[in-house]
Amino acid sequence: MDSNYFEWFGLNPSLSIDEGQLKRSFYQKSKSVHPDFHTLADSDAQEAVLQQASYNNVAYKTLKDFDPRLRYVLDLYGYLPEEGKASVPQEFLMEMMDFNEFIMELEMDYDADEAQKVLDKLKELDQSLNLNIKDILDLDDLSKLNPAQWEALRDYYLKKRYLWRLEENIDKMK
Repeated sequence: MDSNYFEWFGLNPSLSIDEGQLKRSFYQKSKSVHPDFHTLADSDAQEAVLQQASYNNVAYKTLKDFDPRLRYVLDLYGYLPEEGKASVPQEFLMEMMDFNEFIMELEMDYDADEAQKVLDKLKELDQSLNLNIKDILDLDDLSKLNPAQWEALRDYYLKKRYLWRLEENIDKMK
């Protein structure tokens, strides 16, 4: 496909997309590229429609949820660090030391109340991260960001990933 997922659905590249518009565009595209509507076409045309239908599904799945949308946006604009080469800011890691210690203690002696307290603190931190970058998250066109804003968005993503992993580790203990 020559277009990115936002172009495919006729949307501006944004983290706060109109989910109703996304869904309507997805269904419109689904109708036009559904293989059942192209059974009389030659095999090359059928293959092209099948690829478009697959692309449509992947694009929708990616954009409908915030987390994969954020990852996609960073990748689209070249700000997604290579796996294994991403570094969370050092000051953030220092903040996370206490959380890691709590989680290690929970692994040894699980306590549902303590686990919930840690999850609540992680949620507060997550909300704080969101507030710190709210102006970028609310933009209706990310193509207007400057390099410093892109770096802030990348750091936000890396921090969020770190928090998601901590939450997952706690959830696995239940």
